Amino acid sequence: MKKSLFLFLAVSLLAFAGCTKQKDPASSVAPSSTGSGSLPVPEKKQPEPPVSQDVTMSDARNLLAETIDTDTYMLLDAKTNLEIAGEGYYVFIVANREDNKAVGQVAVSKKTGEKYNYEGGNHLGDYSEFSLYDPETDAVYDWEGSFTDGTQQLELVPIDDNSFEYSVGEIRGTAKVQAAAAEDATNNITFTWDKDAEGALTLSGAVEGIFRPAAQ
Repeated sequence: MKKSLFLFLAVSLLAFAGCTKQKDPASSVAPSSTGSGSLPVPEKKQPEPPVSQDVTMSDARNLLAETIDTDTYMLLDAKTNLEIAGEGYYVFIVANREDNKAVGQVAVSKKTGEKYNYEGGNHLGDYSEFSLYDPETDAVYDWEGSFTDGTQQLELVPIDDNSFEYSVGEIRGTAKVQAAAAEDATNNITFTWDKDAEGALTLSGAVEGIFRPAAQ
């Protein structure tokens, strides 16, 4: 009897020791947020700021420098917050470098980049009224449309502000604009706005003639 009780106690102790050595695998593994079973947390993206379409002050200064000789004249900041009829403008004082005397003021639209003669008192005048206005360099020409000299058709299609594609007769090409004239050196054709005939183009070189707007 005692021997049986001893054997029972011995077996019980061994069984208890075995249980304490075994651990639950699930309880020994810490949960991982990067495990194969976890879902990735989506990264929050910041909204992109809206792109402003307004003309900057630097842009406005560069526009003026295209036709105003900055070796002779200074472009001085006058007003950056001029507003007329709900539209904003930059105002520049144009002064002679030699004697620092102002020759006038120019306003540039913050929205379109269009230039105006600024007379003060929130009054804008046409840019042609500005003292340094030069029709040879400042006038805006529309290098687009259909023209004819009576026998040939001329078509102009603008590429950008400085060039356009054209076709006249059997010739196709691209011309580069320089104020009131344009040239296609490859085909030896020069285009010039005719001062004496408003809206007419004079072609010289490989093609010659005066081309007027074609009837629509």
